Amino acid sequence: MAARANVDWGPWLAALQRKVEQNWIPGQTGTSRRTVVIFTVGRGGELQSIRLARTSGSQQTDDAALTAIQRAAPFLPLPEAYEGNSVTINFTFDINVLGQLTVDGSAN
Repeated sequence: MAARANVDWGPWLAALQRKVEQNWIPGQTGTSRRTVVIFTVGRGGELQSIRLARTSGSQQTDDAALTAIQRAAPFLPLPEAYEGNSVTINFTFDINVLGQLTVDGSAN
């Protein structure tokens, strides 16, 4: 944990979020939905693993979230100050009935 304490993840996560948002095409829905995806990014920015952590209840919405991450890869290399070989990201995709789409990610 100490290796992560001094790393400024802000710019890296912002770039990752922008890239995922550009590739997210959730489709039409009449209900609010939330999908949570956990994925691992390697030192060079490559997508190492991806899994659905929380289903929205809609296969189409879940598939759109997974596809957005896969299409967005590769990502920027991990910050130089980070000493690890990979980082795991928890990413939340929200659709609300008002038509607003939001995504949010955090590094663990």
